[in-house]
Amino acid sequence: MATILVVEDDDAVRGLFQTVLQRAGHAVSVAANAAEGLDRLRASTIEMVITDLNMPQGNGLALISVVRHDYPATKVMVLSDEASDDDPFQAGTGLDGVEVLPKSLGVSHLLGTVNRALGCP
Repeated sequence: MATILVVEDDDAVRGLFQTVLQRAGHAVSVAANAAEGLDRLRASTIEMVITDLNMPQGNGLALISVVRHDYPATKVMVLSDEASDDDPFQAGTGLDGVEVLPKSLGVSHLLGTVNRALGCP
């Protein structure tokens, strides 16, 4: 399957995504913040990054910018609590085409969305 990096500051959400994706056969690396995520990204080949936006030690937008610039073949998905007026996807920050995953999504929705983006069966 694929190598996926999950960058999320909430331990429970990060752990849940890691468990679900690993059980589906993906190799999963995790990071608790954007700085740690960049370290993981630079240390190995990552096919997909799933990141939160608002985190300590660097935000998800900066991480996405690095991924798009330095690793253009790497797919990006963003975790979001709920859409709001300050949502960067609605504020025109150039994140067109980035898939948004609600943190409250179900396991089958997570796997379906990830596998579709990666072109996995």
